[in-house]
Amino acid sequence: MSSEPFIPPTCYICLEECDTTSPCKCETPVHRKCLWQYNRKSGAEKCTICREEFKQVFNPCLCIARIILTLLFICGFYIIGGFLGELMWAMVGMCDCKHSESTSFFDIIFSQSFAVCSLSVFAIVGICWLYCWRVQRYYS
Repeated sequence: MSSEPFIPPTCYICLEECDTTSPCKCETPVHRKCLWQYNRKSGAEKCTICREEFKQVFNPCLCIARIILTLLFICGFYIIGGFLGELMWAMVGMCDCKHSESTSFFDIIFSQSFAVCSLSVFAIVGICWLYCWRVQRYYS
């Protein structure tokens, strides 16, 4: 048996006891929070020890924020797209999208015609985006 005392692994950034390793080839002991803060401040994408690129460093706050922003974007696009779709279809004479004053906002946005109008705008925007993306790939 060895007479040397056991020294627990320490985080190479904050030098405190640590039980997690770096998400790269060297697997050096490091706290995920320390590594995330270091990467955010320094902009480093590679390990300072083995020079390998980091695997994805998970940040739960960032993940939740992305989910919330995505849901807000989808809801906003649905509402704006629905009103633009109603306007577009009314201009070509395909929709009589008059709502009475007693109709609530939620009754309007949850109606079947509003959903169809929103989806039609979404389809048009999607087709235009794909066309522009393909043209840009062709010329670059």
